[in-house]
This record gives sequence, C-alpha cells and structure tokens, in this order.
Amino acid sequence: MKTHPRALRTGFPFFRPSRTGRKGISLIEVLVALAVFALAFVGMGRVLAGLVDAAGRVERARYVQNEMESRMVHLRKGFLQPLKEEQQPDARGVKYILEVKPLEVRGDDGRPLPGFYSIRVEALWGEGSKAGSDVLEVTAYQP
Repeated sequence: MKTHPRALRTGFPFFRPSRTGRKGISLIEVLVALAVFALAFVGMGRVLAGLVDAAGRVERARYVQNEMESRMVHLRKGFLQPLKEEQQPDARGVKYILEVKPLEVRGDDGRPLPGFYSIRVEALWGEGSKAGSDVLEVTAYQP
C-alpha cells in the first residue's frame, strides 16, 4: 500500500484535511469559546452579587443612622433625667440602647456647673461575623 505524502504530514487518518477548504469550526474551538463565556458570566455574577451586598450595607447604615437620630431627638425633646434603656430589636433586628447621664462639668473657678448631660444612643445588629454597631453621642445643656 502506497501512502500519500500529505497524509504523513497531517497524521492521517486522525486529522484529515478537508478537500473543499475550511468550512466550519472544530469541537475544541467551540469548547474554548464556551469556557471563555462561562468565565465571563461567572465574573459578572460575582461583581453583581458584590454590588447588591454593598448596596444592602449602605441602606442598613442609612436606616440605622436615621433611627438613631430620631431617638436622639425624642430624648432631647423632653426633660432630661438619668436613664438607661435597652429596647427590643425592631423589625430589621436592630437593638437600641438609650442612655442619659449627668456630666460633671466645672467652671473656670472650679465650681460644678449643673444641667449638662451626656446623651448616647447605641445600635447593635446581626450576629457573629455579620454583627455591627454604631454610636451617636452628644452633650446637652438643660437649664
């Protein structure tokens, strides 16, 4: 049996060149293209998940800040007196601790100045690695 010289170069019969030229793509090209697209979609999915997570954290921080400011305004509106109150968690699972305590402030002559209070609102949420906290504290004068 006589072997054609072109068959020896191409590894005949495994990689037989087509006689009409290249009209399609090979299976390996299809698999490489699918792998590239799969990696791109996985990467985009991770980026999107990160963005959604970050937006959720920003929204929670904004919610907690608004609630703490609201509780601070409520405490300052009334007559200030010593207080320590731990409230039940709200609908979003945030627990607030309210504290009002008198401050010892002295004037230039060393005499105590009455009517100064420290007002503190602390927010706690989550458990374990997802736990977070924030504090809002002001000094107020009530004559």
